[in-house]
Amino acid sequence: MISLMYKKALLFFFLFLFSTSFVFSQNYASQDYRRLSLTLNGGTSFGDFSESGNFMSSHFSVDTKNTLRFGGGLQYALTPAWSLELGYQRTQIEGTEIPFETNMDLFTLKNIINLNQLFFVNRISDRLNPFVSLGIGYDFFNYNGPQRSFSEDATSYNAGAGLAFKLSNTVDLFTHYEYHLGVNSVDNETEGWGSDLINSLTGGIRINFGRKNTEHLSWRAVPVELSPSDYDRLMAQADLTD
Repeated sequence: MISLMYKKALLFFFLFLFSTSFVFSQNYASQDYRRLSLTLNGGTSFGDFSESGNFMSSHFSVDTKNTLRFGGGLQYALTPAWSLELGYQRTQIEGTEIPFETNMDLFTLKNIINLNQLFFVNRISDRLNPFVSLGIGYDFFNYNGPQRSFSEDATSYNAGAGLAFKLSNTVDLFTHYEYHLGVNSVDNETEGWGSDLINSLTGGIRINFGRKNTEHLSWRAVPVELSPSDYDRLMAQADLTD
């Protein structure tokens, strides 16, 4: 019953975001920018080493290893500062002292907030874009341990930060550090503070689709503010040209 309520709430959230995104995107409908992108990434899901004290490590009820992580997604730019991404990630959680393995399929909907547009980073560099992400998702996982095996699914939440680099109008490179807060049974243990936390670091490529000689909306140039004297000088030059 609870799982059904989560699924309904998640579906409502998706519909709400996509319906409101149409309204926001109309503000830039007349501009010729690339909006749709494909992202591909790979990296590491950090383990939980109780004796290491590493702030980047994941948090489980038992010790786990560093494991591979890979995935991709589809992004759509609503405004220069805001994009939505529907994504998928594949990873494993492997125990060290307890020999278990959990295979995970993570489906997410993320808000990508481009900080170059909010804090005018592109006045310093037009190829760097720091960003933050915040979203919700749904996890499917299979636990295989020495004494039992089971499958489960549950709602999850994610937040992260990253940096993108503009290689060309078509290709961007990025790195992303993310917190993934999920159900407390990924490691078949329910001790601790109520959730299993998977921290990951990935790097990837974003391929922007669109017309030739156009750039992605997130790289839109910052408007230049003119002082009254600059405006008068510009108008004077225009009069001379006429």
